[in-house]
Amino acid sequence: MTPSKRSVRNASVTGIELPIGRRILAQALAWTFWSLMRTYRVRVWNDPRGSLGGTRAGRIVVTILHAHQLGALSMADEASATLVSRSKDGQMLVPLLERCRCLPICGSTGGGKKGGARALTELIRHVRSGKQAVIAVDGPRGPRGRAQKGCAMLAQKADGWIVPVAISSPKRWMLRKTWDRFQICMPFSKVSFRFGEPIRVDQAADLDVIADRVSTALWELESRVDPSEAQRCRDAWDAESDHAGPGSERLARAA
Repeated sequence: MTPSKRSVRNASVTGIELPIGRRILAQALAWTFWSLMRTYRVRVWNDPRGSLGGTRAGRIVVTILHAHQLGALSMADEASATLVSRSKDGQMLVPLLERCRCLPICGSTGGGKKGGARALTELIRHVRSGKQAVIAVDGPRGPRGRAQKGCAMLAQKADGWIVPVAISSPKRWMLRKTWDRFQICMPFSKVSFRFGEPIRVDQAADLDVIADRVSTALWELESRVDPSEAQRCRDAWDAESDHAGPGSERLARAA
């Protein structure tokens, strides 16, 4: 069952009101991309979510790369929630998320007046109720592939699991000039979801270490499904003097 607009408003932190022209454009884009995703042939590998039992059953934070957001929506359902920026660009995505039966929770990792604290609270409540959140962990500005610790904080406070997944398609368009090299799967493409091992986040866990484990897991998964993009990501990490790449000693300790 698709959530109503009223339930979406009640469950989420309100975003800004878009001008009428942008609202019309957002609805048109939502219809276009929803129709495109209806043509995808989805393949799923090693999905562990159904086997996670005990008191944490269903309390799942699915972590993806920012570049894979559109592909991820092809598996969204009414039990999925995701964080959306309260900016004009972020609000343009809300109609598409609703059409894909995904619950948008509007806020920002910036906190304060941007609604970050309230959005995190809503996400925690959602996951603790036995439903999943889907988080693009290297957004909103990157660097690509490097997970921020917000996903670890969410899983910790919701007493849940982190489940990493990489998404790929052999036929895609890529926005090569964007920081994340955003990907759009072509019509009638095979879209593969390859899941990694679940990551438990205990109350005493170091959130930075967990974030590094998520980065490593996503890099390893992308190395299997999209080696060239994974190598490009690693090269960029290794080129930074203030943070080593996924093969570094720091991330090796977290793996």
